[in-house]
Amino acid sequence: MNEPDDGPLRDKLDERADEILDYVQKNSPRPSVDADVAERMLTEGSPSAAAAELDKMAEGFHSGAGAATGRRNTPAAGDPPTEDIDGSS
Repeated sequence: MNEPDDGPLRDKLDERADEILDYVQKNSPRPSVDADVAERMLTEGSPSAAAAELDKMAEGFHSGAGAATGRRNTPAAGDPPTEDIDGSS
């Protein structure tokens, strides 16, 4: 079941895959686990679901969620690379 915008959305995800994975590794309190999850989202399943989940993950890093239990103690700086690819544009 592909959504009508899956082609362009898949292209955006593919174009930003390295940037997204780098962002996850640099900002996650669990970099190896979250990077593996992000990589699977980028390669499997529907682009719209992957974009939504990756955006949610990146926003969590941006807001500092889980920082007390991980290696990061401050929120991620700057805008996440997933900000405008959530499938709603």
